[in-house]
Amino acid sequence: MKNEFLRIIWHKKLSPYTEGMSGLVSTTYDELIKQYTTHRRYYHNLNHVIDMLNQLKQYEFQINDWESVYLSIWFHDAIFTPNKPGNEDKSAEFARKFLNQTRYPPARIEKVVQYILATQNHEAPEDASLDFQYFLDFDLSILGSEETIYDTYSKQIRDEYFLYPNFMYNRGRKKVLQHFLDKDFIFTTDDYRAKFEDKARANLQRELARL
Repeated sequence: MKNEFLRIIWHKKLSPYTEGMSGLVSTTYDELIKQYTTHRRYYHNLNHVIDMLNQLKQYEFQINDWESVYLSIWFHDAIFTPNKPGNEDKSAEFARKFLNQTRYPPARIEKVVQYILATQNHEAPEDASLDFQYFLDFDLSILGSEETIYDTYSKQIRDEYFLYPNFMYNRGRKKVLQHFLDKDFIFTTDDYRAKFEDKARANLQRELARL
């Protein structure tokens, strides 16, 4: 039922740009669902997408180009192979290839691509739009969750990188955590800084201390 509701919204949002392309729209949706429900996606899965979509709904009145953020959410982790580099590039290319077959405006396609690529290090350019900032904050909101939820998330990330022995995983994970802690702010919007910044820093410090 959940997937069918998501499918209806997917078709509805893309309908202005895909008249006569129902096959392409359905096939792409099915591929996205297949990717996000792949075995061993413990965190970067359909639940993560749905959580971001719920946040988009919550902040819809602050978002200018709703459809581009919506599409960026769907595609941003579409390709996810933990032991291989370039997942963000491949996900962005997947989005570009699909959207180039539709009537989605080229400038907005590039916007989607740039949003997805930015999830590699979660660094928003200085001139980033509020849409861009909210998209990145939606993706990072888990960092500012309650301790039990954060601890489940950190375990899920470890499970996704099961191929790596502890000494290798811990070294890489420490770099990721320290990257965020070294930033002036983890979140880019005032709303998310007020709600999640302090809690996120506490969670990251706590995980770092036990690695």
